[in-house]
Amino acid sequence: MSEPVNPYAAPMAATVAAPLPGQSAGGVWRQGNVLVMHKHATLPPICVKSNEPADRMLLRKMQWHPPWLVALVLIAVPVYIIVALILTKRARVHIGLSDPWYARRWRAIWIGWGLAVGGIAAIFAEGSLLVEFTGVSILVAIAGVLGGLIYGQYGSRMVYPSQITDEHVWLKGCCREFLNRFPPLP
Repeated sequence: MSEPVNPYAAPMAATVAAPLPGQSAGGVWRQGNVLVMHKHATLPPICVKSNEPADRMLLRKMQWHPPWLVALVLIAVPVYIIVALILTKRARVHIGLSDPWYARRWRAIWIGWGLAVGGIAAIFAEGSLLVEFTGVSILVAIAGVLGGLIYGQYGSRMVYPSQITDEHVWLKGCCREFLNRFPPLP
């Protein structure tokens, strides 16, 4: 038997539970060269760089804040840090990578670390007078450290967020063939 209707009860709306992380939400679209997805959507096991079957799924923990916040550095770094911590949005996305792209990512990480460690070793060699001290060689060593860190960071990056909201993530860096698998953003 059905339950009796209470005429004094608050109205109830039908609710649809949001998909849990790891479950497919079907909420993946393309907008030009950008992949737009719901935060809880699951990408297919296809390499985002080559559109081939993915051999590995890589978890990416992403952060994004509005670009205008960088202007706050001109005012004061602590103000920028506080406002950025408040306005930063985060997302976790599993992306598929084929073995060649996974190897390419690791190669960039190793080259970056090699340059950075080599630059640090050169600075210590300068400081211990194992090598004749010159201002130019110190600058080259510092450039090696900074260049290695920058190359490792950006060379190993497969996709990156161009925007994150409370519900959606906009990702750049996917190949055109991968993007064409999804319908255009309505």
